[in-house]
Amino acid sequence: MDDSRSKLIERVKELPDSPGVYLFKNDKKRVIYVGKANSLRNRVRSYFHNDAPGGPLTYWMVSDAASLDFIVTDSPLEALMLENNLIKKNQPRYNILLRDDKTHPYIKLTVQDDYPRAYIVRRVRRDGAAYFGPFIPASLAKKTLNIIHRYFLLRQCHIKITNEPQRLCLLYYIRRCLGPCAQKTTYEEYQQAVNDVKLFLEGSKDDLMNRLKEKMWEYSRREEYELAANYRDLANTVEELNTRPKMVSYELDDADIFGYARNEENIAVQIFFMRNGQIVGRHEFFFESKLSPDGPSLLSDVLMQFYGMGRFLPKHIFVQEELPDGQALEELLSRKKGKRVRIQWPSRGKKRELVDLVIRNAEISLQINSSSGRVRSYETLQSLQETIGMTGIPYRIEAFDISNIQGTNSVASQVVWEAGRPKKSDYRKYKIKGVVGPDDFSSMAEVIERRVKYLKASNLPMPDLFLVDGGKGQLSAAREVLLRYGLPDQPIIGLAKREEEIFLPNQSESIKLEERSPVLKLIQQIRNEAHRFAITFHRQLRTKKGVQMALDEMPGIGPKRKHKLMQHFGSLENLRSATLEQIQQQIGSKAGTQLFEALHPEL
Repeated sequence: MDDSRSKLIERVKELPDSPGVYLFKNDKKRVIYVGKANSLRNRVRSYFHNDAPGGPLTYWMVSDAASLDFIVTDSPLEALMLENNLIKKNQPRYNILLRDDKTHPYIKLTVQDDYPRAYIVRRVRRDGAAYFGPFIPASLAKKTLNIIHRYFLLRQCHIKITNEPQRLCLLYYIRRCLGPCAQKTTYEEYQQAVNDVKLFLEGSKDDLMNRLKEKMWEYSRREEYELAANYRDLANTVEELNTRPKMVSYELDDADIFGYARNEENIAVQIFFMRNGQIVGRHEFFFESKLSPDGPSLLSDVLMQFYGMGRFLPKHIFVQEELPDGQALEELLSRKKGKRVRIQWPSRGKKRELVDLVIRNAEISLQINSSSGRVRSYETLQSLQETIGMTGIPYRIEAFDISNIQGTNSVASQVVWEAGRPKKSDYRKYKIKGVVGPDDFSSMAEVIERRVKYLKASNLPMPDLFLVDGGKGQLSAAREVLLRYGLPDQPIIGLAKREEEIFLPNQSESIKLEERSPVLKLIQQIRNEAHRFAITFHRQLRTKKGVQMALDEMPGIGPKRKHKLMQHFGSLENLRSATLEQIQQQIGSKAGTQLFEALHPEL
């Protein structure tokens, strides 16, 4: 028995027989797993039995663990809430984390602001705003947002609203805004419009229709017939949207239905969204079987994360089987909504038919994704660990590439892989600042140094593996930076393009893998993505520089106007395709006319 495991077992003996949360950490003090328990002592002790539940997940997690912390709570419900918060904060590698292949659009309503706005986003964040969606197909989000701006008249600008009235803009005059910045509406009237938008997005047809008819007659009595007509048209639109045929109809209220299917490699979780008794969309997530808990525990984790990010909570949640902490989870979600939320696992009738439909979709999705050759990520990462002699599995890999053309506009890219899959939210771009000319070695050293300094300043852990695009030269330059910052044990490799060789620090001989090796394919995939990201950034800079040079030759265009045109149009092609009116809106009538004529000498 190794020393770290002995210390863990001794630590378990100190745990109290109380509800709480436990945190396993690796040798870098990074949290790798967060769990909850009614009895900390009994739950954590079970991990060290020969018949420990959880299969490979438990085995690898305990093998990777070097220390253990715990927090005692007053109740299992408090433990559930704390576990959810700690998972969000630490993103532990052995907890299931909701990462799906698609980022469907949501409508974000900034209810935390005094005068909220509504706009489309692709990520749901814990920022106090209300999120509605996902919208499938994506075009439905744009149509819905257009209805909000056309009928509910929420503001679209970023102007800070104060007691000093601002000058009215075009949107007010064309009836697309209530004009709070110019004090054309009261705070109470604007908040009522926001509440109407929430009813509209939540699908609360009856409540909204009553509100709209009240507003219609109110403005009619005040002889404000244009506003009365606006609410009449909106009522008709809401009625039309709710009478259009959907995928399937049941005699049920608002509900989300969860189901899953699993095989030896992957798990597919499907969520169907039902509003007013009609299925209006769905969402799906994928996990690796070997890194996931059993089905009921998996669904509990999914529900906690899914509704912990500001998503709409329905009255009913249907799941395919009983959850181990269903009662505590139901109580927590009810508190969050402010109304009763019921979690049910129906065994017969219409509700069970609906759950079976979701399960069937999950099975089909799992079959399609398995047959299309989804990467066996965990096995591949294990093989990579063995190939390059790492002590732990390279869960997080950060890869870097340099791009320049004859030394101009040198840039670098950083792409991130976690659990064998890209994590695009962590991609980064760098402009090389301290290197003159086409010096890839020095450029690589600069970007690695900037990354290491940022991680240290932010008190963030180093990735499990750095991957640099290049051979011995780039690897040596990056390695010197790591040594200078006191990181001699930080794993780092280089991948040379010509022979696709893997280079390791302090080893003269490279590693050559078979062409069909999953490890080589994974490294190539990461390296190619870093190259693509760097090339794209470099192309953007070249395009921007070309536009700036072209604008320098245009009459009547100074630095301020050039900057404004660049910000708005982005490229010379977009500028040439713009109308005279669009250009004049940016730089004025006279200068706009001169620029338009210079761009179109044939006219």
